[in-house]
Amino acid sequence: MPLESKFVMVDGVSTHYLEAGDPRAPHVVLLHGGEFGACAQIAYEATIEPLSREFHVVAPDMLGYGMTDKIVEFGLPHERRHDRRLKHLRGFLAALNISEADFVGNSFGGAILTMDAASQRPQLPYRRIVSISGRAATTSEARAALLGFDGSSRTMRELLRVLFHHKRWLADAYVERRLASALIPGAFEAASSARLGPPAAQSRAVRLAAGDETPYENIRVPVLIAIGANEKCCPGWGPEAADRIADCEIRTFQESAHCCHLEEPARFNEVLSNFLTKPTS
Repeated sequence: MPLESKFVMVDGVSTHYLEAGDPRAPHVVLLHGGEFGACAQIAYEATIEPLSREFHVVAPDMLGYGMTDKIVEFGLPHERRHDRRLKHLRGFLAALNISEADFVGNSFGGAILTMDAASQRPQLPYRRIVSISGRAATTSEARAALLGFDGSSRTMRELLRVLFHHKRWLADAYVERRLASALIPGAFEAASSARLGPPAAQSRAVRLAAGDETPYENIRVPVLIAIGANEKCCPGWGPEAADRIADCEIRTFQESAHCCHLEEPARFNEVLSNFLTKPTS
């Protein structure tokens, strides 16, 4: 099945997603990051088509991103806002009749997968997990760039500077494409709201960014961690997490920073396919 852009209603939320591959094949769900301007198309445009030759691939725009409805949330404590996204993803999978899948997530998308899989009652039906630099920004430089976006080309370029290793990703055409996605009506407010809250909640968010409290030891499915050798957002996270996961592989991409699936797509897609086709015990 060729790549299609579709919408489905999930608990009253119009949810956009990309779909490709044979629906009878094993399912793979791709989750994008949480930076301003993130969406399924931009995150996985180099991955969906190659992956769909062997798998049924779905890549949703998460709550507030891309063409999915814009949700501005202030009511939940910071540490529980992920629950709403997970509930939405669970409803999305149910709407598509997906009862088990392999999950791939970049940055925030990877972090939400490992946090859920390590919880006492995971909400998503995991078979395997691939986490691409799946950790919140821990360096002050990266946090300043990611949180400092103000709707301008200049601050979008600074954001991209910490996500990518090569300067080609700072070209005007790519910056403007990312900027257009970040400025879809409601997108800026939706992405900003997850970072706002009362002072106590904001303080806790900073502490969580500084120290990873995910109980990785509780993850009971195979995990692949993909990291860039030039990581600027969460240096050191990959090996530390891998050491705490019972069944974990780690692959380092020498010419990448936070987005190896975009900077080295050919090698990433090969590593991904090999991991997802490996028999599970």
